[in-house]
Amino acid sequence: MIRLGHAILRIVLITGVAFFCSCKGDSSSVPGPDGTLPVSSGELPSLVSVLPGLASEPPGSAFVMAVTSVREGKVLLETGAEPDDLLEFGWIHSVEHFPWTEFFSIAADGSLILREMRVRGYGAGIPHQRSAQVRTEDGWIISSGIDETFPSYNWINSHIAVGQVRLNGTLLFTGSDFPHHEALELRVEPRRRP
Repeated sequence: MIRLGHAILRIVLITGVAFFCSCKGDSSSVPGPDGTLPVSSGELPSLVSVLPGLASEPPGSAFVMAVTSVREGKVLLETGAEPDDLLEFGWIHSVEHFPWTEFFSIAADGSLILREMRVRGYGAGIPHQRSAQVRTEDGWIISSGIDETFPSYNWINSHIAVGQVRLNGTLLFTGSDFPHHEALELRVEPRRRP
């Protein structure tokens, strides 16, 4: 099992493909024209390059965030998380082929609250009336104040469409880190104390 440090994950399931995005609210977490999010040389390039035990989750974290294979029940990623952590998922729309980013926060009960989404346009499966607060900024259509709550998030992983998933700005994984076309679930649960 690979354990990584604090991060936030946002996932969106559109037309059978999930898209992830991480948002800190500054320009460093805004996807470029090709849909990729900036990654500094100090960030982990992928989960497969990290040896188990090399990175660890914070010992006192309130929650455990896990990505699990639905078919096998195997935990593919586990990390610590806290209430109000930010999860960002960036991906490429499967039909329109433009970047899409969603931002979630973790609620006090571990549920995921969709706070904001950023898209480069509208098309198949893109909710255009999801929020009363819509603005444009640097070519992005930004819907904020969405505040939809999800107990967990399920998606079909894609090596092509899933960009980068970040927790509090730290890279957690990319689509190519997990099996292609595999049903996955992300769930945040209270840490069990010994």
